[in-house]
Amino acid sequence: MNAWHNPAAAPALCVATAVMNGEPCLDAASLAALLGCAPHHVQHQLAKRLDFPRPLIDVSCRVRYWRAVDVLRWLYQPGTTRAMGLADLAAPRLDAAGLADLLGCTRQHAADHIATRADFPPPCINVSRRMRFWLYRDVLQWLTQSGSNVRSGAHAAELLSTADVAQLLDCTCEQMGKRLARHARFPAPAVQLSRRLRYWHAADVRAWLQSQQRSQKGGAV
Repeated sequence: MNAWHNPAAAPALCVATAVMNGEPCLDAASLAALLGCAPHHVQHQLAKRLDFPRPLIDVSCRVRYWRAVDVLRWLYQPGTTRAMGLADLAAPRLDAAGLADLLGCTRQHAADHIATRADFPPPCINVSRRMRFWLYRDVLQWLTQSGSNVRSGAHAAELLSTADVAQLLDCTCEQMGKRLARHARFPAPAVQLSRRLRYWHAADVRAWLQSQQRSQKGGAV
């Protein structure tokens, strides 16, 4: 599981407060956690860019603090990234690998095909191909809205991928198609991005499984 798919595994991001004026600030370690890079990359690469904001506090190479609002302003690119507020700094994010984990596809497919769809949410961070992240909640919202038969108020966290359904049915993904072909009442996918990328409402699948179990018990009596 990728760190950016599992919020508990993501690097900790600490927002400091400058005593002189109460400004929320980020040090090099927090900037690195936000951008998904190493602290030395912040110090020796990003900090030297002419377009990168100047630090509010610059005591030494190791003691530097940037205003959080300046960093957010630098990250925002109208038309290509979504705007973030201070509350979004610690929000769970996904990189291309985490996106692939969530959707059940390859990293290349996620980056080159899913992320480039016109209806896919823009990244919140788009510094480079490696430093590109999406807000987790944006992706989940997109998933719930991608299917024409998604119920209102449904949560993407309640969606099951093809692999998840196959595991519930105790079969492989290849066997699943043949098995479900014999069951006309099996629920239709809530989201169908392609033949391989399909997602079902967990409640619908579990309800179908329970009905199958009741039918089997009734037939055995």
